[in-house]
Amino acid sequence: MITIITRVEDTQMPLDVDQHLWRQVRGAFQTKSVVYVSSDEELQAALDNSSGARVFLEPTGEKGVNEIPDGDIVIVCGNTAMNNLAFAAPGETYSIKLPSQATHLYGSTAAGIALAVRHGQ
Repeated sequence: MITIITRVEDTQMPLDVDQHLWRQVRGAFQTKSVVYVSSDEELQAALDNSSGARVFLEPTGEKGVNEIPDGDIVIVCGNTAMNNLAFAAPGETYSIKLPSQATHLYGSTAAGIALAVRHGQ
């Protein structure tokens, strides 16, 4: 099973637009669960209540997309204003290299790429 935990992208769009974006990712890759969090406390609770290998997608992640483990995973994405590195243990951060240096909407873009690679694209 794949779970996505994402911080609400409140710096670039209204909540309903952010949720629509993630609904498209969820539908395209048949992901069962997307959990929206807006605070550190909510993120910690979501992490505590999830199961699977944790995959923190961050521009500065230490591993590449091909190293994302098989099996159940929990993809964790930040928003433009903040990352989730404080919650990641060593070895849990992954970076999806994009042609552009821009990190706007990195989470949803990186998650889409990671899921496409996982599905053999």
